[in-house]
Formats: sequence, C-alpha cells, structure tokens
Amino acid sequence: MKTMLLLLTVAMTTACGPYYIGRKPVDPAEELLASIPEVPAQSGPAVPDPVPSTSVGANQPTAAAQPLIGWDGKEISTDDIPLHGIEGDANSRNYVIDLYVKSKEREDELETEVMSLHDLLASQEQLIGQRDQLLNGERDQVTNLEAELAAERARNADLEARLVTAQIRRLEAERQLLLTLLGTEEVPAADTTV
Repeated sequence: MKTMLLLLTVAMTTACGPYYIGRKPVDPAEELLASIPEVPAQSGPAVPDPVPSTSVGANQPTAAAQPLIGWDGKEISTDDIPLHGIEGDANSRNYVIDLYVKSKEREDELETEVMSLHDLLASQEQLIGQRDQLLNGERDQVTNLEAELAAERARNADLEARLVTAQIRRLEAERQLLLTLLGTEEVPAADTTV
C-alpha cells in the first residue's frame, strides 16, 4: 500500500515538469566562463584578456575558438553531461522511478527486519535478566546452605567434645564407686610392684 501511494505520488509530481537527477545540467562553457575571476583595471599598461570576453550582441562562439579543458585534462564537450550510470534514452525516467521504488521497498524490508531484531534482542535480554536473577537466588541459597553446614559441623564438634568429657567423668565416677564398694583405697601403680 505504501509502495503504491509512493509510486502514484512520484508519477503525479514528475508529470508536471522536467525531471532531473541531482541538479539541473548546465552548459560547461557557461560554467567555466563564470568561474573566471574579474581583475580590476590597473593604471599601468593594458594587458590583453587571456579569455575573450563575450558580449550579449556578439555572434562569435567562444567554445569553438578555444576548446574547454576539464579537471582531468580532457576536452569537454556538451555531450559529456554526467548521467551517473543511467542511460539517456526515453526509458530512463521509468528506470529511475523503478530504482526508487525498489530502494523504498528494500528500505521497508530492512526496517521491518531491524524492528524484528530489536524485539528479539529485547526478549533475549529479558530472558538473560530472568536467568541472572534465578542464578543469583540459587547462589544465595548455596551460600546460606554452606553457612548452615558449617554451623552444624561446629555444633557436632562441640557435642562430640561434651560427650567425650561426660563419658570420661562417668567412667571415673564408676571407678570411684567400685573402689568405695570394695573398701580399698586407690593404690598408685608404682607401689603394687614389689
């Protein structure tokens, strides 16, 4: 729909007048003559002009008298109007319109593709953000579990130490009870050997 509207607009605007690509072509002779600087007259001897001046009433063609030389050193003719790679036949106008329409269609396709890639990038970034949050939550959970494990190990070591101490006290209490029941006093180990 956009393309049809654009084509109709281009066809309506180009039907109203001449169609040029870029700027309007100019006569190279006029352009070169316009670029010659004017030097004010001096009080000394008169110096002849290197380029003959053209007057409105003069019938002398200056382009035929001296050939015009371009920037590359080649002679310029009026047939050398640059067309930028487009043929100069009657179908060139349709060809240019066709190129314009194709470029606009390609631009629309690329714009749609860029928008879809932006949407895909946004969804991927959102998914990555969600995964990062999940990963950070799992890291926090692992850290908490490691802290709990260290606390439980410390508690187990403390309980083992208390249990060993209680067991030693119980055994010593039983020994004292047995010695008391037997009515004997504790004899040092060194005295028992004779």
